[in-house]
Amino acid sequence: MNKQRTLDFFSKKRSTPSIDDSVTDDSSETKTNLMSILKKPKLDVASKPTVTSNLPMKTYDIKINFQDLAEICEVLENTPSRLAKLDKLEEFFDHIIEKDTSQLDVVTNFLLNQLGPEYIQDLELGFGEHLIIKILQETFGYKIASLKMKLKEVGDLGQLTYKLRGEMKTVFAFKSKNDDIKISIDEAWKALNEIAKTNTHKEKIGKIRPLLSRMSPVETKFFIRFLEGKLRIGSSNQTIGVSMSRCMMKYDQVRGRSMELDAIEADRILRKVYSQVPNYSIIIDKFLEIGLKELEEKLTLQPGIPLKPMLAKPCKSALDALAEFNDVKTGENDKFICEYKYDGERIQFHQLNDGTIKIFSRNSEDMTAKYPELVDFSKFYKNKDEVQSLIIDGEIVAYDVVEDKILPFQILTTRKRKNVEIEDIKVKVCIYVFDILSLNGKSLLEETLEERRRIYMNVFESKKGELQFANNLVSDDEAEISAFLDQSVQDKCEGLMVKALTGRKSIYQPASRSKFWMKLKKDYLQGVGDSLDLIIMGAYYGKGKRTGFYGGFLLGSYNPDNDEIETCCKIGTGFSDEHLELLHKTMKEYESEISPSNYMYDSQTKPDIWFSQPKLLLEVLCADLSLSPVYKSAIDLTGNNRGISLRFPRMLRIRDDKDYTMATSSEQVLEMYQSQSNLQ
Repeated sequence: MNKQRTLDFFSKKRSTPSIDDSVTDDSSETKTNLMSILKKPKLDVASKPTVTSNLPMKTYDIKINFQDLAEICEVLENTPSRLAKLDKLEEFFDHIIEKDTSQLDVVTNFLLNQLGPEYIQDLELGFGEHLIIKILQETFGYKIASLKMKLKEVGDLGQLTYKLRGEMKTVFAFKSKNDDIKISIDEAWKALNEIAKTNTHKEKIGKIRPLLSRMSPVETKFFIRFLEGKLRIGSSNQTIGVSMSRCMMKYDQVRGRSMELDAIEADRILRKVYSQVPNYSIIIDKFLEIGLKELEEKLTLQPGIPLKPMLAKPCKSALDALAEFNDVKTGENDKFICEYKYDGERIQFHQLNDGTIKIFSRNSEDMTAKYPELVDFSKFYKNKDEVQSLIIDGEIVAYDVVEDKILPFQILTTRKRKNVEIEDIKVKVCIYVFDILSLNGKSLLEETLEERRRIYMNVFESKKGELQFANNLVSDDEAEISAFLDQSVQDKCEGLMVKALTGRKSIYQPASRSKFWMKLKKDYLQGVGDSLDLIIMGAYYGKGKRTGFYGGFLLGSYNPDNDEIETCCKIGTGFSDEHLELLHKTMKEYESEISPSNYMYDSQTKPDIWFSQPKLLLEVLCADLSLSPVYKSAIDLTGNNRGISLRFPRMLRIRDDKDYTMATSSEQVLEMYQSQSNLQ
């Protein structure tokens, strides 16, 4: 397969110490013996995690070299096989467990390229290409023009730093009193957290320069990549989780716990727990206390910690929706419900035990400050005394209280995101509640949707234009469902959500895209029944009235297995002048002359300018999908060395409420291609 990748300047293979060698302890004791003498760290703050804007920082008695972490990243980057990656990661986690179990969370977060979970504020490093080049200029003494030229040759800021750091010792014989002092993982981690809290570029550079001078070339490579937000080790959250679950199981069984678990069951438990409590610091601390088997029952969703929402699969017609709930073999028909699919912002409302209200977006961003008028959430309760805590799934829409109607999503986007004062609000909003996930500390995920609906309707008092329940229909009549779909479009909604109402199919499955939830939309264009959320990879310069702005964009789907973004179309229609101005203003600081190494593209589609980070998504409709020799989406899945492209794509809206990992996956693109009526 002819994938165009960024040129690797260092094609000569470098020797990397094996993980097996690094695992060997000086005392030559076996892993079993080492596990029996594990140490816990001394904490300078309470070890019990709290939901605050800052992560508690721990101090450790045992020092593990940051070099170990950098070297496993190097090994993973050079290991193409996913199964081999799993084995390497498992060996590395074993190594960390033998040294100090309490550092597992730091190591895991680093491998996930995050300082902490998404819902914790002020953990964004925010390093673009221009700032990193400035850091390299001040650290290594090169002119910016020279660094940009070298970057073109190398194709990656981390690899460029590796080269410069090597020259720093060999060519210029740089020496300092700290040059040979090894940096530990926790020292590097504390530095990264301090850098995140530093406001000015000058202060950030001042903290980074001495660190780079003390690091080996491979350490600088992955430290810079972490700052940039692109570790490029080809290991997804799923791969890291599988390896972690194996190690947890082995650790438990050495201690006589979770003896009945096998690798498959261990992976299932960790996935389930992480989908409800997406914070490895909390999970690992609780695991060390009670073991993996007990986690499933004793660590469930908590108010204040947003979970990834359940998502729906696309469906083209009421007939297709009915087929999903009819068992042809048994003749049984599952009960289901149709609800309006509102054109707004998917949110989770959390009330904590102390009465605090938190509002989170679908990608776990804290949106509470954007909606100050909703903080007094108790006004919607039928009985305030009966509600201590809860988690609600719903949609916020812009609402015209005078005309008593829903307004388009574009109106909602005009609201300020920060520093919103209630008296300045011009766009009113209404909350449409369609699910409840927790009430008074009890998880409701395993309850049927029918029961969850009964519960939230008993909790809330519907108020027109402020809080309402999703308009719904319970019916298995195709004509009735089609008419309800037409009515939803007339009422300014996107279509319908069709959900299992009773039985095991109706439980809430966080972070999953299930066929037990389906979205049914009216087609704007013939051929494809659903829109796609695609990543902006690069841009083409505008001409005519678009001169000075971007005139079109190269878009891609997300391949989570390899953490790669694969091209699927160029797009230039559906944009207003305001859209283009906003996109130019937002994306200009991420412009780059080279493509990130995880962008899969063909030279025939190369844009005028690349974006160094996948910062924004566009919601797109198209006439149909077709196989293409130049586009790369799902090329590993089609089986004929051709990818899938969109024909006649049109932009619907900018999706700044999603990050790139929530984009339409390449596998979903393939499913949409295969489901087209002309291929049936």
